[in-house]
Amino acid sequence: AALPLQKLLKSAVDNAKNNFNTGEENLLIKEFRVDGGKTMKRSMPRARGSAYQILKRTSKVTLILTEKQGTK
Repeated sequence: AALPLQKLLKSAVDNAKNNFNTGEENLLIKEFRVDGGKTMKRSMPRARGSAYQILKRTSKVTLILTEKQGTK
């Protein structure tokens, strides 16, 4: 699970450097949160023609970077 989060962090730092002309050493992680996302509902056949519900859960990751204040 660490590799997708590492990729997200690297992408956010690269976007901040490219879009806002900030240095990598001036960035701080303000918020890093993993919340529940959409749930896909699927069914699996069971005995006597009934169905069993399968919940395929996803997650939503929020990463907010900020710039250090008062850097020289």
